[in-house]
Amino acid sequence: VDTEGNYESIYTFGHYEEPSASKITEFTKIITRGSKELILSPSHMVQTSSKTIPAMQIKKGDSLVSATSKDVTVRSVETIRLKNSGMYAPFTPSGYLVVNDMVVSNYVSLQAGEAKEYLAITKNVITPFTHQWIAHSMNAPHRMYCRLLACTKETYDDRGISKSISLPFTISEYIMASNTTFVQALFLLLVIVLSSIFSIAEYFLLSNPTMTTLVTATTIVFLRRNKKNVQ
Repeated sequence: VDTEGNYESIYTFGHYEEPSASKITEFTKIITRGSKELILSPSHMVQTSSKTIPAMQIKKGDSLVSATSKDVTVRSVETIRLKNSGMYAPFTPSGYLVVNDMVVSNYVSLQAGEAKEYLAITKNVITPFTHQWIAHSMNAPHRMYCRLLACTKETYDDRGISKSISLPFTISEYIMASNTTFVQALFLLLVIVLSSIFSIAEYFLLSNPTMTTLVTATTIVFLRRNKKNVQ
């Protein structure tokens, strides 16, 4: 449900990990002055009154966006470790959802350790592209597929990440964890270019009913032929 009280569909889960008695997971726990709680992975993004940043960067006194009332003030933030908890990340068309009356992102940040809303190419070169926009645009191909054909058989890797996005996500994690600034800069420039292409393609595809029908029909035919060839 959004801030206007309108419901939005969950078209799939980007992360779906069942509880495990042997696994202990670290989370960020946010409590507001109204005693409402948010428990998220540290890199999962949260909507404040001014920007969308990772949960680990939220501080006491920050204002979070509420779906049903005025912005709520953060009373405390702490790191907790939970056993047998499970992890779930619903994906919606807008890229946002409401959890316990507070607006959060569908996504995690590529640069969760930095309190920046915008993607940074280097320490001193900040782009005009938000992490929220980058994540939402990069997920556009997966989102279009799900919206046109429905993701009724989503599968997940051993970390619980959808196999439709696990490869690019794993590559991103590997490169961002490296200490090679040049490689990181080239990779992030590529991400910006692809995000722009995907965002434009999604806009024109979904705003044109004829094109949507044509692409859907073409995709169905392609998948059926591919299935026959595999058999």
